Amino acid sequence: MTSQSMTSYGYGEYSVGDQTLTCEIKTLNSRYVEVNVRLPRQLFALETEIINHVKSVLRRGKVDVFIDLNRQSGHKDLPEIDEAALSHYLGQYEKASLQIKSRNKALEVGPFFTAFTELLKLEGITGGEKSRVRGEEAGAQFRDALFESLNKALANVTQARKTEGAALDAALIELLDEMEHNRQIVASKRDAIIGQLRANIQKRIEHAIANINKTNQTVTAPEDRLLTEIAMISDKADIDEELTRLATHVNEFRRMLKDEEAAGRKLDFICQEMHREVNTMSNKLVQTEVSQFTIEMKQTIERIRQQVQNIE
Repeated sequence: MTSQSMTSYGYGEYSVGDQTLTCEIKTLNSRYVEVNVRLPRQLFALETEIINHVKSVLRRGKVDVFIDLNRQSGHKDLPEIDEAALSHYLGQYEKASLQIKSRNKALEVGPFFTAFTELLKLEGITGGEKSRVRGEEAGAQFRDALFESLNKALANVTQARKTEGAALDAALIELLDEMEHNRQIVASKRDAIIGQLRANIQKRIEHAIANINKTNQTVTAPEDRLLTEIAMISDKADIDEELTRLATHVNEFRRMLKDEEAAGRKLDFICQEMHREVNTMSNKLVQTEVSQFTIEMKQTIERIRQQVQNIE
């Protein structure tokens, strides 16, 4: 199965009567799924249902959903002045005016509002019970159309993610091949590395004994004991287990790229395990001819991890 990228865009629309519902979805990378929805006021009642539906389709990513309700003439279904709310404010204005005039005749009462935009700021002037009921009716009326447009957008997002995911798979396989190539180079030199390590250990021991003897103290080491110590130290520097585990992780990574349940978080965990093995090898192989290959493997794993961050 092709991996899915978390970065994508999708669009969908559906018409009912003289209204058209449009849905745009934009997704970005995120460790978990996070859905933000922007809706016309009259469709607020459907917000939770929309979020749950999106989460059932998309498992990871920051998801922004933009839904608009437009008349076919091109004008949005804009809110209207609530007549009951307007009457209420006018009544309150008249009462206030009478109170002010009766108590202070010198004080002039200004106009009810100086600009239409100020009127729109009054609480409930475009809302109230009537608007709420209208919104609930609109939500029920346009629910099916909304989910038709939402599903179209989600289908486009999913297809875009798969297309981008195919490119990610190809890039990841190339990086895995590169790392496996370096792993095999290190593995092919394992015996030579062990021989080099033992020779270096023996030289250091002989050099230490020679320095002690220069102080007129005679020190000798039994040959069999010396060989045993060298073998023990060199065995600790052996990288056979790390090479084997690294090969296992690489194969598991390849398998998961084809798995129906492949997930970015699981692949990220495998990256951590691969880095652990390579880091151990790097520490053991300091100042050897293959240290450059372990450094390259570390760099490759980091590039793989960066790519994995894009996978759902």
